[in-house]
Amino acid sequence: MRLLFKLLRVKQWIKNIFVLAGIIFAGMFTSIDAWILTGAAILSFCLASSAIYIFNDTIDRKEDAAHPEKCKRPIASGAVKVPVAIAIMIILVLGAFALSYFAVNLWLFLCIASYIVMMILYSLVLKNIVIIDVMIIMSGFVLRAIAGVVALEVNISPWLVLCTALLSLYLALNKRRGEMEKLGDGGETRGVLKEYSVESIKEMLSIITPSIVVAYAIYTFFSPVGAIMMITLPFVVFGLFRYIYITDKKQHHDAPEIALLKDIPLIVDMLIWGVLSAALIMFVG
Repeated sequence: MRLLFKLLRVKQWIKNIFVLAGIIFAGMFTSIDAWILTGAAILSFCLASSAIYIFNDTIDRKEDAAHPEKCKRPIASGAVKVPVAIAIMIILVLGAFALSYFAVNLWLFLCIASYIVMMILYSLVLKNIVIIDVMIIMSGFVLRAIAGVVALEVNISPWLVLCTALLSLYLALNKRRGEMEKLGDGGETRGVLKEYSVESIKEMLSIITPSIVVAYAIYTFFSPVGAIMMITLPFVVFGLFRYIYITDKKQHHDAPEIALLKDIPLIVDMLIWGVLSAALIMFVG
């Protein structure tokens, strides 16, 4: 079971919390049907993302074997044979398609299909193209947020979609920065790192960080619940600053899910932001 969890990269499933954007910002917390649909959407993305991880690990198994940490992955280490991994991947893809289409709707199915096609292209070609690689990662998070919206067939502010895009781009660039500080130019493990420099990534982050704050501030000002939503802005600023702090001090920026799972102040901040936002949408909106 532990080997299966490593193969599916269950820890990475935390990224699928972006699917919750629909139910949170549509204020549908009390709807059991909405939670069922959202849960199905999250599970669909969990299955799809695990399938992509297996696909990526399969085609990159030789490069991963040369990586100081990735060499421990089940396929790279030889603990899981390629035919077995491919069979599991096919089952996961079929499960994601069936769940999204039959349990939710056609729109979620199209989101899942788009995600899978895009990430296959990323694994085969696009991950080797500078800038495009991080923009594809960003697009994966945006698709998650859109999936949470289309699953419920509701509308949310486009400013929130922009916030999602900027935040995911911020995390992706931080991940590249962490990889560079660990591996240098990447060698045989990630060739695209040769096209980046730590200085250029820091400059990009210096543009994206204030952009996130501004985009979220505009959303709160024009929020359906009114400008009172702006009281959630300090928690967004603290979260960004805290993440900057832990990436510099604790070196977690090459694995953002570790920071999200293990840094208590950041977890508490996200919980307060989520509860406060939900309360405002429910009781004020």
